[in-house]
This record gives sequence, C-alpha cells and structure tokens, in this order.
Amino acid sequence: MTYDATPDDPRFPSQWSLENTGQLAGSTPGVDIKARAAWDVINSAPGVIVAVVDTGINRNHEDIAANLWSNPAESGFAATNGRDDDRNGYVDDTNGINSTVATNSAGSGNTSDIIGHGTAVASVIGAVGNNGVGMAGVAWSVKLMPLRFLGSSGGGFISDEIECIDYAIANGAQLINASFGGSSYSQALYDAMKRARDKSIIVVCSAGNDGDNNDTLAGWFEENK
Repeated sequence: MTYDATPDDPRFPSQWSLENTGQLAGSTPGVDIKARAAWDVINSAPGVIVAVVDTGINRNHEDIAANLWSNPAESGFAATNGRDDDRNGYVDDTNGINSTVATNSAGSGNTSDIIGHGTAVASVIGAVGNNGVGMAGVAWSVKLMPLRFLGSSGGGFISDEIECIDYAIANGAQLINASFGGSSYSQALYDAMKRARDKSIIVVCSAGNDGDNNDTLAGWFEENK
C-alpha cells in the first residue's frame, strides 16, 4: 500500500511504533499504530491542547518548541519579568507551571525538564513532523502544555499532580497525558480526574512497565479504597 503522508524526519524510519517494518530486531512487521494510514486522513491537530503532566519539557527542543502551548493571558508580557501578570497565582506561566515550587513564588512558570522524561513523552505526542529534523510525533502540529510535578528523582507529590490537573482544566486542555504511576489509592486524585472527566477532558495514563494486569489491580483498588 502506498501512503501520501510520509514525513521526511530522519528518525522516522526507526520509529517502529509508528510503522513497524521489522527494523527492530525481534519485532513483528505490522505491529504498530498504523500511523501513516492515519496521517493520510489527518496528521495535525493545531487547535488541540495536550497537557503533559510530567517532569517538564525542554522548551528549546528543536522538535518541540514550535508546538508549545502559549498562555494567552501572559503572551503580551515579558516571559521572564518575575511577575504574575495574569493574576492566576503563577509567576511567568507563559507555557505551563511547575507545581513543585510554592504558588506565587518566582519560578512557578519554569517548566524546564531536568531529567528528560517529559520531553521524551512530549516528543512522542507532538514532535513537529515533516520538518526534516529529528523524529515525527503522532500529531505533527499540536499545542503541548508542560505541567511539571515530578522532581529530579522522578518522584513527586499527589498534591502537586492535582495542582497540574486543575491548571489543565482551567486553561482549556482537551487531553491530559499522565505517563507515571503509583501503588496507592488517592481519593483526592480520583476527584481531580473526575473533575477533568466532567469537563470532557480525555486523560491518558501509562499502563506501567511491570507486566501487571491493570484490570485486576483496578478492581483491587476499588474494593480497598
């Protein structure tokens, strides 16, 4: 089959999850998300805001910078003026927030990624496609909102996670990506997820790396919460 939408990004041929030709040793050709067939229908969603709740995002990344969400209430001000110009409780939140620092403190809008995980996740979602650079995201054009609650160790507090979710809700995110997990039930987090759902926001969570049956675990948490 011939597809029209084939990006010229140099790393695309190695992205087996998008198109698996058997290029990875041991992989099965055709076991992928059928990205090129989908891209022939639509390859970009420039009006969609995806909140990436994670370790932040490298805002200067060559394949991400063009797809960063911009806070319209802050865009008319200097990005680093050290003030809460839109009076929403966050200083310089031009692209998102860092909930690991106290609200109203300098730097709460600093969403720089200190360990790279959030940047990697954001790249999978929305690295600029067909620009001759790097890799192709699932969406070639999209608005990525970096919301940082995880620290340098890769851990974080549920309260900070909830703060990020509420920010996403308040600022028009249509999707929330949560590529992390935990082993305990939180009613407060459940309530935050429900607030997102009540606003018709799709929340995408990671399945985990441990080979667990999440259907079984979900049942256990429901019975023991």
